[in-house]
Amino acid sequence: MARRFSCPVFAGFRDFFSSPLCRDGNNSPGNTGKRQAYIINKDIESFMALLGVVILILVVIIFLAIAFYVIKNIGQLVINAIVGLITLFIVNFFHLMQYAGKPDIGYDWITVIICALAGLPGAILLIILSLLGITL
Repeated sequence: MARRFSCPVFAGFRDFFSSPLCRDGNNSPGNTGKRQAYIINKDIESFMALLGVVILILVVIIFLAIAFYVIKNIGQLVINAIVGLITLFIVNFFHLMQYAGKPDIGYDWITVIICALAGLPGAILLIILSLLGITL
């Protein structure tokens, strides 16, 4: 025999038996708004929780992809950084910028960081910027 639901708002929902709003026995039309608000709020909360979990999983996947790329190419990145710093040292040691009528490239934090992170292209960029008169 089919069970008849005493609360038509919750009919078909899995939360029918656990909801305190259905157990009060008051099925008047004036109370259906409260029950519907309860369902909507509960659905929004569960959707926001699910959305938070999905965003967290995406962030973890992106972080792992970046970490995998860096670990995979760490040797090449270190060699490129060393070559960039050596290039900057050679240009300053032999005063190669003075042949173009410009002063040597100074060693400061930003110059060393650019050479360490960008490597040889970073050193070339610093040389070009110095030749154009743009100092960092």
